[in-house]
Amino acid sequence: MYYENNVQALQDIDFCVTQGEFVSIVGPSGCGKSTLIRIIAGLIDNYVGDVRVAEMTKTDEQPLALVFQEANLLPWRKTLDNVRLPLELAEVCENVQKEKSLAALDIVRLKDFAHAYPRELSGGMKMRVSLARALVTKPQLMLLDEPFSALDEITRQQLNEDLLRLWQQDQWTALFVTHNISEAVFLSSRIIVMSDRPGRIIADVAIPFSYPRTPQLRSSVEFAQHVGKISSLLREGTYE
Repeated sequence: MYYENNVQALQDIDFCVTQGEFVSIVGPSGCGKSTLIRIIAGLIDNYVGDVRVAEMTKTDEQPLALVFQEANLLPWRKTLDNVRLPLELAEVCENVQKEKSLAALDIVRLKDFAHAYPRELSGGMKMRVSLARALVTKPQLMLLDEPFSALDEITRQQLNEDLLRLWQQDQWTALFVTHNISEAVFLSSRIIVMSDRPGRIIADVAIPFSYPRTPQLRSSVEFAQHVGKISSLLREGTYE
């Protein structure tokens, strides 16, 4: 995969994610993590290779949702109307749109803010609206591209716990891009480590902690050891 300026973004990327896994991708800035997510989502098609989601090729309708780093809410639409947008575009009947959107807001604990505008919400609340908008279509695969990077650490940790709760509840497959190693270790069943550009996979690390994961896990020795291991792999991939 090359950018328009003929800079190679990715090289020899080959991995599988099984149904129900939570897999994080970490790597240095500019290594192609977001490009990879956009390829999987079908937003980029000028690449060599093959992407399959649940035995479907990129040309088929894919049961996936994508959450970006920014919440990207429409400022003139209330929370409920932002969440129902994918259903509206799919021409689902209005009553069903409302029912499913309220249910999605209830899942992310924002039903009481259904009629608030984005300007009335905190950064964490906006990201939860973005998650609800992704969940409303009942995706089988959730792609998350650094969704919590702009948030303070406490809010980020709370949303990590919320995200795991939603994942365990609905059993979708997650592919999560982050720069935050602690976040990746807390969330993931596996972590894919990428090298500096052109991005290559230099490690695929299993995380052994069982689910559900509690906040106390972050203060354990074993957790710190895995954070240290991933950090070392990243340094090797950046300065090799």
